[in-house]
Amino acid sequence: MKREDCIRHGINYDDGVHRVVDNEELYQHFLKEFPKDPSYYELVNALASKKAEEAFQAAHKLKGVTANLSLDAIYRPVCILVEELRRHDLSHVDQSFPPVKKAYAEIVDFITHSS
Repeated sequence: MKREDCIRHGINYDDGVHRVVDNEELYQHFLKEFPKDPSYYELVNALASKKAEEAFQAAHKLKGVTANLSLDAIYRPVCILVEELRRHDLSHVDQSFPPVKKAYAEIVDFITHSS
């Protein structure tokens, strides 16, 4: 994975590498593992079932994973979703979830096709 390509896809590559003690190989390993993380699908399932607490937990987990990996393109919209779900408010999910879904799909597609 090239640094420039990562940046173009909303990944703060330099910050991510710095988080793993400037070990690019380790950071890229963690990036390649991201598509296997279950938190996004837990979120999707909880939202489909209208389970606000489960959706909050999954979104909060996804927020943490994306923050740790410096996946800014997903992290920013998921922060908005987390705050809505923190109040167990599902009323705005139709507006706040699509940006998360779009960013997730784009990042996962990039990671899987760059490996």
